Amino acid sequence: MSCWVRKPLITIEGKFLEGGPTTQVVVEDGIVRAMETARELFGAADFADCLILPPLFDPQVNGGLGVSFTSPLEPERYDQVLQECWRRGISHILPTIITTDAGNLTRCLRALRVWRDGNIDVARAVPGFHLEGPGINPEEGFRGAHPQNGVRAWTEQEYRQCQEAAGGMVRKVTLAPETLGDLGVVRSMVRDGVLVSMGHTNASAEQISRALDAGVSLFTHWGNGISRKIDRHHNPLWPALVEDKLNLSLIADGQHLPIAMLQTAYLCKGPEKLVLTADTSPLAGVNPGVYDLWGSRVVVDENQKLTVVGTTYLAGSGSWLDKCFQTAFHLTGKAIGACSQMASGNIRRLLDLPPWELSPGKPAELTLVSPHRPELLLGCFGSGQFVPYLHDIDKRTDQGTT
Repeated sequence: MSCWVRKPLITIEGKFLEGGPTTQVVVEDGIVRAMETARELFGAADFADCLILPPLFDPQVNGGLGVSFTSPLEPERYDQVLQECWRRGISHILPTIITTDAGNLTRCLRALRVWRDGNIDVARAVPGFHLEGPGINPEEGFRGAHPQNGVRAWTEQEYRQCQEAAGGMVRKVTLAPETLGDLGVVRSMVRDGVLVSMGHTNASAEQISRALDAGVSLFTHWGNGISRKIDRHHNPLWPALVEDKLNLSLIADGQHLPIAMLQTAYLCKGPEKLVLTADTSPLAGVNPGVYDLWGSRVVVDENQKLTVVGTTYLAGSGSWLDKCFQTAFHLTGKAIGACSQMASGNIRRLLDLPPWELSPGKPAELTLVSPHRPELLLGCFGSGQFVPYLHDIDKRTDQGTT
């Protein structure tokens, strides 16, 4: 699937976040073959003077470059989105399907399953799928850009149908807990190892507490997916900040949340309970204009800001996780370890994935940054080979979503 010529042998020289000596990592055909710390045994390095990070991981990518994961497409179309993520230093993603009718939802999941099952590089990069809806709050504002006619409460039957279509690869679900009764379907999801997240919600403090007891552990894009007209005291934002069991995902693209809200979340939760996401839209990377998306008309402006025509609702982000990573670098006072935790480690923990490990015999999954300017991404292993980060990318297209 890769649009790059594979170099079978890649040598990287750098240090790990936790410190220790400079290490030379030899990668062959995407597998770590050797790791050496004795400098006298070092060979020539393809990439030297690097800081070696866990792979950047965005748990909410709706598509990009005119390609939507809420449309059942050929694998080659989905490849375009994943390759763009690799170009931007993002090794892992959860493709996200938003609110849609039941038939299209299962068709999309089957298409994503075929794509993932058909290529080992995709399977490594895509540990599962994210369903944002259909069980969200149907009210104007809380629903955001999701189509109203597709919103419906989750049932056990539909959840099982989705898992069957996905081959068990639904790993994350965003829902509004107030749309459910006894939260039994939430408990079923959690028992199956699904990360259940609340979002597009107007849940009360009591409803949030009940959801946490049922196993909800994340708040999807906190501060977004909420009406502009809310009670200043009684709204989902405050209890989410103070609930110790609740992690928050944040869209730090410079458009979804003002810096003061990002700082507030960081001060309340710390880097241990925050997850960075770009919420990348299918229209990320297209030329400015008006497009059809998710049953609405969406304006893409010169700054890649996406809004539903006639409203102030954002339709996902025109950015990718690399920009959010760079925003977080400055938000945290240039604490690269905290940035890596928020852009990689925390989502792996919440999805119950194995802790990141780089050792001989394991796949080479990593992102490289400059030790002198850690916000400067150098590239990542994505397609079984090292993909250099392309700065000043401008790959805009007139192509609309299918």
